[in-house]
Amino acid sequence: MRKAPLGGIPLAAWLALAGCAVAAPAAAIRVEVLRGEGANNNAMLGAAVSPTVRVTDASGNPVRNALVVFEAPASGPSLDFSGSGASAQGLTSETGAVAAPAVKPAGGDGPVEIRVTASAVGQFANAVIHQMNLGVNGAAARAQELDVVELPREAAAGKNSARTQGFGARVQDADGHPVAWATVALVLRRIGSGGKVEELERQQGPTDDKGELTGEFAKLASSGNLEVMVRAEFNGRHGTRYFKVK
Repeated sequence: MRKAPLGGIPLAAWLALAGCAVAAPAAAIRVEVLRGEGANNNAMLGAAVSPTVRVTDASGNPVRNALVVFEAPASGPSLDFSGSGASAQGLTSETGAVAAPAVKPAGGDGPVEIRVTASAVGQFANAVIHQMNLGVNGAAARAQELDVVELPREAAAGKNSARTQGFGARVQDADGHPVAWATVALVLRRIGSGGKVEELERQQGPTDDKGELTGEFAKLASSGNLEVMVRAEFNGRHGTRYFKVK
């Protein structure tokens, strides 16, 4: 039988008494996707969504100066990060958030899987963001996902009042044909410093026979950094777009 050291005192207790307690391992970090999941990048419309993520510790506190790497596929449908190719990196702000550089769809039409890796204080965390490229192969391409466009302001003007503001969107396929009876969620969000997102209002309903849906949101005293996120779904096809509130 192995004898306990120092007259029967357990080793762990002896180390603690001697001031030699072993330090606890650092808490694991996490990656939260704030923006870009499910988005369509439409080359023909010049519309694309740069991913934004937030890094936190195990308690949910932001991790500052974490290194975050965004990596799109090396071949096939992919992204170009501000002319630097299929990968980019950045450091998180004091809120733990970081946005990838502006992106352009590249490599063809189809699903794009963006791998995100964060590292800080010897800890690592990963996430995956799914997007869809449309129109990269020209007008003849027939992508299988939905697209969303904002209606002109006058089209939603009937929803405006002293206390509310209307917003309208049209759901269409890759050829620009309207998609009737698609399920659409309109989400009013505020983008805070460092990319932190706060959801303010959410409305949901089906598109009409023109593929259109209008919603009504409360007017806010301060409208800075507001956007409407539109998510559409029809027969297993999806589309997500973000629009600044004017």
